Amino acid sequence: MAKQSSKSPTTNTQSSKENPRLITIDSIELQGFEQIKSIILNSENDWFVISNQANRPTQEIQKYIKESNIQDSAAFIFGRSKSHGGLLNEICLGVKKEDFHGHFIAINKNCFQQILTQQFEPTSLFDWYYVAEKSCSKEYLLESGKDDKHQTTFTQVAQLKFKTSTRYYFNLGKSNLQRLAFMLIAIIALTTMMFSSKSAAISGDEFTQYEYSKLIANYYLEPIGLGIPIDTNVLKFQRMPTLTKAYKTYGHKLATIEDPDRLMHA
Repeated sequence: MAKQSSKSPTTNTQSSKENPRLITIDSIELQGFEQIKSIILNSENDWFVISNQANRPTQEIQKYIKESNIQDSAAFIFGRSKSHGGLLNEICLGVKKEDFHGHFIAINKNCFQQILTQQFEPTSLFDWYYVAEKSCSKEYLLESGKDDKHQTTFTQVAQLKFKTSTRYYFNLGKSNLQRLAFMLIAIIALTTMMFSSKSAAISGDEFTQYEYSKLIANYYLEPIGLGIPIDTNVLKFQRMPTLTKAYKTYGHKLATIEDPDRLMHA
């Protein structure tokens, strides 16, 4: 993870006076959020590259923006090394270990305005990447050719992701009540669902529908020789045990002239 720097802000601006089509980029050192905020709000540039590296690839990003024809009102580019596997991390945690060792993040002004609405102050490069994703800005990924193999375990990735997400969702000091309310409702709903599902069951229709689903699948599978064997007697007599049990309760009212479809819901 990138550490917060206490150094004074450094900028490296690509000017557009000679070429009005040239995208202007400000290079900003990773530091306190308020310092970065002040630089961006007082700048007239289009994009801002935030990184803790001495050499920030402003020209490379400028070329990437032009070649990718990025015209989204709110967008960001995250630079990292090429990923090496990490499928388990991506499936379970939604991130790759390379995300925690990013090289830079480039955001445009509209993306920064979206980030401000999240009421979250990033302190690391991954924090910036995390909140930029949450801001619903268009994401672009710029992977370098460097073979950076980071020895970050699944447990470490989970801890880092949990630390950032906890700060994001439970940030009580920033008028974050709607996000906190969502998390509490989700936790209560999940807990209630687990306890209430103890008495859950399936209806008699489920067994019949399962067999019918095989018929639907065979519509597509039989032409290519992969049909599923089906016992048609099961479809004909599968409901008999259900009807026999229901007769003890409903008797002759199991099906009436007024409601002949009651059999379907026995």
